[in-house]
Amino acid sequence: MSETIGIDRETMVLLGASLFSIDGKLALSLIALTAEAAVALVDVPPPAGSIAILVRNRVRVFCTVASIDASRIALAFDDPLQGWRMEDFTGIPQAG
Repeated sequence: MSETIGIDRETMVLLGASLFSIDGKLALSLIALTAEAAVALVDVPPPAGSIAILVRNRVRVFCTVASIDASRIALAFDDPLQGWRMEDFTGIPQAG
């Protein structure tokens, strides 16, 4: 992933989710979220470049893992998370 999303008032969240990768299932905390990407806190990150599936509220998002540092990873989504999928994923109704 050439760039990661910034963490600001527009993107900041605190949501629990699960990530399934070649290393198995791990729990993580999402700290930033857009339709195209997320930043998450993890205890032990999967390898950068790993293909993974992010799951929350039964919504599955296919993504690629990019390391940021020892405790944070960036996730680039294969397809945008928007509309009803974003609402179901976050549990927050979208404005408009």
